[in-house]
Amino acid sequence: MVYKKIAVIVLAVSILVLAAWQLSRISVKSQPMQDATSVSSIQGAVRTDAGDFYYKKEAEFYTVETTYPATLGLDVAASAKARATMEGWIMNQQNAFLASTDEMLTVEEQARLREQHRKYSYDVTYTRYVSEGRVSVVYQIFEDTGGAHPNTSYKTFTFNADGTELALADLFVPGSQYLDRLSKISYAYLVKDLAKRFESPLDEQQLDWVREGTAPKSNVLQFFYVNGKNLVLLFPPYQVAAYVAGESEVPIAFSELSGILR
Repeated sequence: MVYKKIAVIVLAVSILVLAAWQLSRISVKSQPMQDATSVSSIQGAVRTDAGDFYYKKEAEFYTVETTYPATLGLDVAASAKARATMEGWIMNQQNAFLASTDEMLTVEEQARLREQHRKYSYDVTYTRYVSEGRVSVVYQIFEDTGGAHPNTSYKTFTFNADGTELALADLFVPGSQYLDRLSKISYAYLVKDLAKRFESPLDEQQLDWVREGTAPKSNVLQFFYVNGKNLVLLFPPYQVAAYVAGESEVPIAFSELSGILR
């Protein structure tokens, strides 16, 4: 009789242990897996409802805000690799802004900002373009350090399918003199585009401005993205015209670049 009671107790304990083990398995399976898109290397960045990462740092005299993508339309490993490249740039830029801010915020400058109810600001937003085998991310940077108007600039990234960053030169056949072709196309396009926007032909000074701003140099034709079957070159304010003209874009169909594209 005693042995039967012991057997019953052992059986009951075994059943309870098995049930607990099964519940633990279900619990583990139900927990979402954390992949490379769920965390950022930038401390303080949070995921938004839109699926981006957002970082903000605010003090009495400045605000820093940056939005950047958590995923890039690539597989998880490639997205993580590409985003690591961009996050490195983001952190360097933010640190540079904060360092320069510390230098500029003299006692006199702080008093001026208080009087004008102003702050320095550094704001970065992005647009993503997904094409076959490539993805481009265009960051638009607005920086206000108390001047007459904020400065606008770009940073562009283009990645291939495995998350490796591509330079503009990587899109072209080596030795193809691609900068000359891009410069010629950009100059012709912008002369017409700016004349239309200004509602008058460009004078010689304006033409020289466009010529310099589209020179066949890698540090001049440096901002670009790929969108479908087009290569788009970007020109921030002041590069090809006065600030009032704003930024400019030159879309170039791949068909215009036949013979020199990889």
